[in-house]
Formats: sequence, structure tokens, C-alpha cells
Amino acid sequence: MKPFGNSLPCDGMDHPFKKLVVYHLPEVTAASSDLINADTIVCIDENGENEAAQELLKKILQSVNVTAFSQLLVESGKPIRLSQMISIEGQNLISFGPGLRQLGLSAKIPLYQIGKIGAFRILLAEDLSTLSSSNAKKKMLWEALKQMFDADDR
Repeated sequence: MKPFGNSLPCDGMDHPFKKLVVYHLPEVTAASSDLINADTIVCIDENGENEAAQELLKKILQSVNVTAFSQLLVESGKPIRLSQMISIEGQNLISFGPGLRQLGLSAKIPLYQIGKIGAFRILLAEDLSTLSSSNAKKKMLWEALKQMFDADDR
């Protein structure tokens, strides 16, 4: 699998995450060990690449002490088969924008609620730009993230 970008620091910039491997989909055709072995996979739509969205993502993930993850950049409207790229055992998936159907997963999980496929935990949220303009949605996301990462005392 060919990553879109490199393990950080990307392009010589400082980055707060210990490990961030960004994959640009749907060009990705085979799984890499970074993606298969990641404890947390974060999917964002192509609008989440901008600086403001990435800053919000940083704040969201740091709030629950997630510093090592793989990020998938999913092109709007392009379906992928995530189940062929991940282990689905004990991983967490947080998707900001792309829905389960687009990710090739067949389950019905409401936004801002933890769902499971086997031992694979899933949290769906709106895209980062929509999320940034709604304090109510941020609060729903925070409650779900606390549940997902047992972050009650943070």
C-alpha cells in the first residue's frame, strides 16, 4: 500500500501525533501493516484535508489521548472496501463524513453512537467542517468518544 504522505513529521512540519500515516483512497489497493496494526483508524472525507479541519481533528483526538492512529482520506462519493484493509479485531474506527456503506461495511449505526462489528468498534460523525460549526454535535461526539476510549476522567 502506498501512503499518501509519510509517517510524521510530514513535509518537515512538526506534528502533535506520534504516528500519523495518511492513506489517500480509493487508490489504495492492498493493506499495509500500518493500517492493519493500527489501534485506531480515522476516516475523513476529502474536505478534511484543510488546516482548520486537521486542527479540529487534533483537538478531538488529543481529548481522549489518541496519538497513534492511521488516517484514511476518502474521496467523496467513492466507495471502498475497508474490511479488506484492516484486521477488524480490536480496532477502533472513527469516521468523520464517510458512512458505513461508502466504507464497504454492512451495518447500521446511528451517528455519535458506538457500534460494533465483532470486536471492531465504530463511531460515525459528521464531516469535520460540519462538526466545527455545531457545539451540540461536538458535545455528542465527546460523549461517544469518552465511552469508546474510557475517557471519563480526562
